[in-house]
Amino acid sequence: MIGCYEGDSEKRAIVIGAGIGGLCTAIALQAIGWQVDVYEKAIELKGIGAGIVLAANAMKVLEKLGAANQIRLQGAPVRKAEIRTWNGKLLIDMPVEEQAKRYGTDSFIIHRAELQRILYYRLQHGTVH
Repeated sequence: MIGCYEGDSEKRAIVIGAGIGGLCTAIALQAIGWQVDVYEKAIELKGIGAGIVLAANAMKVLEKLGAANQIRLQGAPVRKAEIRTWNGKLLIDMPVEEQAKRYGTDSFIIHRAELQRILYYRLQHGTVH
């Protein structure tokens, strides 16, 4: 959830939740000059979750947020992606090479907690409460 308002001289936003979406929103708003406060109920970032695939188009957004290089260092490029049924029958062979050519970057896999940590440190100090 995001609450935005404009004061006499500055634009301010309140973001509820320091998950991936909340952190990305806060980074983007800070990049265009907004004062942002993110409120999170967890006391600390913990290594919860599992791996997450960031498709090539998501990596382009993360480039604009200044996080893509760190993700490339901490994650691994996706070289093959398939969707299969429970018994192994191939449903879709994902065109990862075509996506990489189209967007100018590979897709990457990274642990969700590591992605959250990378995004957290892109924010101005004191943003998350």
